[in-house]
Amino acid sequence: MTADKRNFTSPAEAIRLHELSAVTRIGSGSEDLEPMKTIPLSQGKVALVDDEDFERISTYRWNLLRCRNIMYAQCHLTDRTVLMHRLVMNAPKGMNVDHRDQDGLNNQKSNLRVCTHTQNLQHMAKKITARSGFKGVHCNPAKYPINPWCARIQVIGKRLELGQYPSAELAASAYNNAAVKHFGQYASLNTL
Repeated sequence: MTADKRNFTSPAEAIRLHELSAVTRIGSGSEDLEPMKTIPLSQGKVALVDDEDFERISTYRWNLLRCRNIMYAQCHLTDRTVLMHRLVMNAPKGMNVDHRDQDGLNNQKSNLRVCTHTQNLQHMAKKITARSGFKGVHCNPAKYPINPWCARIQVIGKRLELGQYPSAELAASAYNNAAVKHFGQYASLNTL
């Protein structure tokens, strides 16, 4: 389920959609559903949390935060702002929390993992503005008229050129292979 479809009319609808998406969700390792509840947010959105976290999390007033193309749940405390996923995972200072399915409103523990900033960047989804439709792929027909689609990846601050290809799909496949090699479980792969 993508973050932009989290505009439910009721918690029952959220649960129904959660059940429908159980087969494709990342992180559970099985088709069994984890017990979960919804937390209401501003703008008619909801966030998902495990039953075991519901009582603690529901004591706060949560708002919707839009960051790039992902939505998150946040609350404002007296001295600071807290993101729901950090509270659920009790993330230590200096560490990030990654959403396995890249849905910032799915804050079930099976979907979250504590990681470094670098690992979180490796798992980042493609930019909305990616004209090729793929992460790590761009077109340069002026420089490469026969194979205009170029693949590249950034690893530890260095850009690696992966080659030129006749189609965006082949370039995306090259990016996917490099992402798995360099990023492992944090690789954010293109859908081909």
